[in-house]
Amino acid sequence: MPDKDDLYRRFFTGAGNAFCVTDPDGSIVAANEAWRLLLGYAPGEPASANMNDVCVWPKDYRRFRRELDGKGCVRGYRVKLRKKGGMEANALLDVAVERGGGGAVGRYQYVIREMTGSDLEMEALRESERLYRLMADNVTDVIWIMDTNLRLIYISPSVERLRGFTVDEVMTQRLEEIFTPASLEVALKLVGEELSSRKPERIGLVKLGTMGLEMLCKDGSTVWTETRVTMLYGPDGWAAELMGVTRDVAERKKADEELRKSEEKYRSLVENINAVIYSADVQGKITYLSPAIESFYGHSPAEFGDAHFSFFVHKEDLPMAMASFRKALSGKNQILEFRTVLPWSGETRWSRVYNRPISDGNRVVGVHGVLIDVTERKRMEEALRDSEQRYRLLAENVTDVIWVTDMNWHRIYVSPSGARLTGRNVDEAMSQTAQGSLTPASRETARRAFSRQLAIEKRRKKDLHRSWTLQLEVIRADGSTVWTEDRVTFLRDEDGRPIGCLGVTRDISERKQAEDALRTLSHRLVEVQETERRQIARELHDEIGQALTGLKLLLESVNRSKGRNQGSSLSEAQALINELMARVQDMSLDLRPAMLDDLGLVPALLWHFERYTGQTGVEVRFEHKGLQRRFAPEIETAVYRIVQEGLTNVARHAHVGEVTVRLSVGRAGLSVDIQDRGAGFDAERALSNGTSNGLNGMRERAALLGGHFRISSSPGVGTRLVAKFPVGPGRTRP
Repeated sequence: MPDKDDLYRRFFTGAGNAFCVTDPDGSIVAANEAWRLLLGYAPGEPASANMNDVCVWPKDYRRFRRELDGKGCVRGYRVKLRKKGGMEANALLDVAVERGGGGAVGRYQYVIREMTGSDLEMEALRESERLYRLMADNVTDVIWIMDTNLRLIYISPSVERLRGFTVDEVMTQRLEEIFTPASLEVALKLVGEELSSRKPERIGLVKLGTMGLEMLCKDGSTVWTETRVTMLYGPDGWAAELMGVTRDVAERKKADEELRKSEEKYRSLVENINAVIYSADVQGKITYLSPAIESFYGHSPAEFGDAHFSFFVHKEDLPMAMASFRKALSGKNQILEFRTVLPWSGETRWSRVYNRPISDGNRVVGVHGVLIDVTERKRMEEALRDSEQRYRLLAENVTDVIWVTDMNWHRIYVSPSGARLTGRNVDEAMSQTAQGSLTPASRETARRAFSRQLAIEKRRKKDLHRSWTLQLEVIRADGSTVWTEDRVTFLRDEDGRPIGCLGVTRDISERKQAEDALRTLSHRLVEVQETERRQIARELHDEIGQALTGLKLLLESVNRSKGRNQGSSLSEAQALINELMARVQDMSLDLRPAMLDDLGLVPALLWHFERYTGQTGVEVRFEHKGLQRRFAPEIETAVYRIVQEGLTNVARHAHVGEVTVRLSVGRAGLSVDIQDRGAGFDAERALSNGTSNGLNGMRERAALLGGHFRISSSPGVGTRLVAKFPVGPGRTRP
């Protein structure tokens, strides 16, 4: 390594080269005379003091500085020099770094050489060669050059991707090792004549043509290529070099073959599909009809000649069809259904047409179309519409609610009768889930039933007709509830899988009320029976039992007396027996007077009124009309018991000396009216609280026979009981 003094001496005594030394910031600290002369300054004339003022740095200056600081020197870096007067010149820099202590950059040493014309040409040539080689080495196509003996001079590396051979391997191959025999023959035929004779008229590069050649690959396979060949002719007209570009067209050949097969398949499809394929020009003239037209119309495509599109359209549908045809010509795909009249038979059929424009560049030149006969579908749709209309009419007029939900219980359809049931219109009902309109208890019932049916669906073979029935309490719009009976079944897809639910909801409120009333009545009946049994048991024990005990004691005393006072004891026993018989008769009459069955309603009531007055002191005013005939036993029994119970209530609660009983028969049936002007009471409260078994019993007796019972009473005003019974034809009372 030379020392600094020696280095400076060489800088300033070099053979004509311009030298300078700068600080890291570009300040010039030393320069020789050649430097001044290069920049256009006279000897001794002050020159630029900073390298940044002298050099116009290229865009890659930062990369240059990183490389310089890293390597310590850079050779042949091209810049523009700014000379005296502003003129610029191309120059090459050789730069070295002079480092100080610790390796830091101390100074930069420059050797500058102005580029001449030959320098620029050589640089351009080298750059051009670099670019062309870079292109040749990296293109996917194979670039090659041959001499006139058909030996390779150059071939691009892409040949390895094409054939599997390396460049070195290919450079030694003969043509027989490159092409298949058939392709070699084609290639030699093209270039052979050009190589064998002089062509004075041809100078420079001349394109010979393009060939499809099959080349041999390293793995034994072949690949189809497209090769463009150019011949370079010398000034004397003789061929000098052969150049070409070879492209892999295997994929294109494959695509062409697939396209050919696709076209064959398409043609076969067009000719055999159960639809008419057609084309028409912009005037509507048919330019193509597929053979399927014969199966539709009974005539071959040729028999239609130059028919117009309108030939196939019913005259009433023609305006609509032609408007659609014009829209297709404007570039819009069209789907249309219209009637077709078969020209030879006059039969009308339905056709569905798909039209799309045929474009030639930006211009529409016609229409392609597909025509399908949809007559059967139209007939089925019409039948389905009629059926749907009938079922919709049925669904919208039945009192039951018909509904459809998906598998999440979201409503899809609710018949209008749902508004009558719930007080919500159809839109409001549709916004709720089916379970959302139920009380919590019924919602849980529905959920469990649905889960159970899904479990059955998984365990068993699908039963397409299985249904289940629920009793659910529905919340109405006003907050009240109504009991319903719901019969539900699954809606299924074509594979039998459940996709929703179909249900019919029926209002069973009245039935539920009747069932509740029946349960209450049954309970009351049991209570009444038990009460009567207790009463009979008490009377048997207290009265009949005591009398029998007394009789037993008397008879025992007679037996002990052995003739003493027997007559007196027997008389007493006889009196006791008479009393006992009378009591048993009273009990029998209380349970059911025999004369009601033997003589009828009026005699039984008259006997009861006389007995009632004797027991209670309450006089009975009895008025009757139309009772000359007998009625059904259950009617007579019900009327007798209601009168009996009503009079008992008067005796207990009214505190009156008289009561009126009226019986009459009219068109409305048999009417019973019991009225007093006694103390009265709150009848509505007594009935609603269930505190009066007698009143409830009377009402139930009337209801069981299809009749009505009404009571009106107020404290201090009196009470009136009215019961009405429907009666059929009866027999005249004897």
